[in-house]
Amino acid sequence: MRILEKKKVSFGIRLKELMQEHNPPLTQEGLAGLLRNPAYEDNPPFNPHTISTWVQDKGSLRRNRREILQQLADIFDVDPAYLECTQVEKHKTQENSPSATSELINDVKRIECFTAYLESIGIRCDYATRGRTEINEYIDSGYLYKVEESIGEETEIILTFNDKSITLSESECNKKMQDLEKYVKFYLFN
Repeated sequence: MRILEKKKVSFGIRLKELMQEHNPPLTQEGLAGLLRNPAYEDNPPFNPHTISTWVQDKGSLRRNRREILQQLADIFDVDPAYLECTQVEKHKTQENSPSATSELINDVKRIECFTAYLESIGIRCDYATRGRTEINEYIDSGYLYKVEESIGEETEIILTFNDKSITLSESECNKKMQDLEKYVKFYLFN
């Protein structure tokens, strides 16, 4: 398993993309005219400046958040969770739980940190996958991760130093990382 791409996601980034993808593309003025502000009794349209602050991620939906998100979701035909960056797909699909996603991304980050450390001391690290792989996307902590995952078998990490190589499975790599962490913690803090 390895991260292929890491991309920042936010309400503003997604709103801007949806405005550009809309047919015809929507300007901030155009979107402001379509939205109604539920904070006022007569539901006036929003000010284009408000839309501008959202698109630039300088302002957030504070009052009447749910109603405004639902209006935006209806205009762009997406799930409100997509706008909130809590799901990858524009329309509701079966998603991993946030804690499972966080755990998976943290595992991948730990392996990448470990291999980066090994590379910093001159050990080359290559990934090898056997069998089928799948590319999946996950959202965690404001980032969209594109991850390559092995189906059925673990990814192997090939470590090379001075023309000698060893191959570790992901679980063996995790075990080596845990051993190294224990070693460092023991000698630094005892």
